[in-house]
Amino acid sequence: MIVIVILAVLSLIIISKLITKATLIIRQYQLLKKVPGPPIDSIFLGHAAEILSSSSELPKILGRRVKEYGGFFRLWIFSQPYILLASADYTEMFFSMKELSMKANVYDFLHIWLGLGLLTSQGQLWQQRRKLITPAFHFAMLNNFSETLIDNTVALIKKLREESSDAINVFKMMHLIALDNICETAMGIKIDALNNPKLDYIRAIEDSTHSLMNRMLKPWLWNDTTYFLAPVGRKLKKDLSIIFELTNKVIKERREEKSKEKISSDFNANESQTCDDTGGKKKLAFLDLLMEACDSQSVPLSDKDLSDEVNTFMFEGHDTTAVALSYTLFLLGLHPEIQGRCFEELDEMFQGSARKPTPDDLQNMKYLERVIKETLRLCPSVPMICRQVPKDTNLGGYMVPEGSLVTLDVFHLHRDPKYFPEPEKFDPDRFTIENSQDRHPFAYVPFAAGTRNCIGQKFAMMEEKIVLSYILRNFRLESIEKFQDMEPAFELILRSEIDLNVKFIPR
Repeated sequence: MIVIVILAVLSLIIISKLITKATLIIRQYQLLKKVPGPPIDSIFLGHAAEILSSSSELPKILGRRVKEYGGFFRLWIFSQPYILLASADYTEMFFSMKELSMKANVYDFLHIWLGLGLLTSQGQLWQQRRKLITPAFHFAMLNNFSETLIDNTVALIKKLREESSDAINVFKMMHLIALDNICETAMGIKIDALNNPKLDYIRAIEDSTHSLMNRMLKPWLWNDTTYFLAPVGRKLKKDLSIIFELTNKVIKERREEKSKEKISSDFNANESQTCDDTGGKKKLAFLDLLMEACDSQSVPLSDKDLSDEVNTFMFEGHDTTAVALSYTLFLLGLHPEIQGRCFEELDEMFQGSARKPTPDDLQNMKYLERVIKETLRLCPSVPMICRQVPKDTNLGGYMVPEGSLVTLDVFHLHRDPKYFPEPEKFDPDRFTIENSQDRHPFAYVPFAAGTRNCIGQKFAMMEEKIVLSYILRNFRLESIEKFQDMEPAFELILRSEIDLNVKFIPR
């Protein structure tokens, strides 16, 4: 009898939840009827069969929809409504409205790795962490990081000279240098990924990133119980244990070192170095700066909190930079005339010397900066940004119902011919002061915008300038594949379905 009662109660709960869900979906359908968009293929699938066919087909599909419906339209993936934005005016609303500040629930899948770090946290916790972390990206702190980036890039040049007889898969090489850079600047440890690409930690980073991005894009992998019982879920947990082991070890060592040596850099005065065991200047990593910030602002962070932020910095800082560097090298290798202008700028600056770039040098690499910006226009590292609507919200005259996901299509926003004539053309001069001063401020958002913009964008630009300037001072680039051969694939990061191979010819 008790079993029957329990089953009856469970049945009522399930039925109640189904009725609530069905009521929500019916209401969403009614409100979204007025929003432009293609007809639904199936009441159960929505547009899922088309949208989820492959990550490399998605850019083409959305490109056609943008041409057909403009920069505001709706799609359904199963019973989940999406509002797609691809115009500067709607992008401004996207980043300005408080109602659209909540990260979409698909980012929750990153919690297993990043916890409640800056990327995944919300509300008051996010505000507290943002305030705490911001000083670590102050100009003086970036100068501290630059020494590490330069040393690692010199090692990269040596590696490229050893392999310059053959075309190189730039994604693989830039991924390794980005990992070397981020491990040393984030945690203060050298892993030498360039010469040890098969390290367990490197493989774990690569596989975990791929697994989580794959899961975010495939709704049938969203159930935790079935996912972590499957081989792919068990492997993810194993890979993450390797990552956490190193991160936690470094945090423990830093805690012990701090308590023994009582590092006394005046964080508020932007002192970014302290003495090492030899009496020389000691470079501080992001972790050190974060711990100093906790002390100076009297904000206690547990080891788990520190781990979340360091892992977030690692996650956000290596893959995005690696793909940006890769696409820049590939595009330069296709355009010798643009490459030549980079040579002129750098040759005039360095006069054939092998000296290290100063902060002023990096600031004065104006043409190279335009090249990077144009690359990020054509190939934004993060092609889509997704937010959740917590309550019914008026967006551009349309009522968007609670539970909808509003997605900014950065890839096609950057191809709006209204602001970028001949949008498929690689033209760094789009970003001269004269050509960009009258452009809509939200027509170009490679680092997002508003309060949740990318906190590390200055760090990323500095890293890319250092790596690219060293490469261009030493090599001429020649790309093997053509631009039209590149198959961009929308994941959390913009991938290419084919390898991009570049010859590095010594100058």
